[in-house]
Amino acid sequence: MNNNFICSDGSFYVRKDTNMIYVQGTVNGKHYKKSIGKKATPLNKKWVERQNPMQVLLKLIGVDINETKKTSFESFGLRVLRSNSEYRGEETQKDYESIFNRLILPYFEKIEFHEISALDVTEFLGTLQSKHGYCYDRCIRVKRVLVNILKAAFDE
Repeated sequence: MNNNFICSDGSFYVRKDTNMIYVQGTVNGKHYKKSIGKKATPLNKKWVERQNPMQVLLKLIGVDINETKKTSFESFGLRVLRSNSEYRGEETQKDYESIFNRLILPYFEKIEFHEISALDVTEFLGTLQSKHGYCYDRCIRVKRVLVNILKAAFDE
């Protein structure tokens, strides 16, 4: 199951009065009983035996278990910079966050986080001197901030 959900084992059952197949289970402390919309025929009972009750229940309540959690580049980048801030001085930390907010974020915020390629990084670093007119030392510092963020993303 998805790590974001606390799920019970779940089970299927047939209601006697309607002869319909139901699935029941608990997701994040809330108990659900939902009809799967099938009559209890021998064919449907075989289908039920092959199914995972919690996957069926999560699908019925509208939860996509294959959905990947999207992380914004901004929140992840700031989290990385702040998580290892004890290794830098206070002014350096402020400078790193400023570099991230003013230079890196505007360039990469329109690109999906998992789609950032080496070519995107190379183009970005090329624009620092040509478009923004930054000196070599400043470009190296920007590169260091970006590498720090991307290395943490790769490790995860």
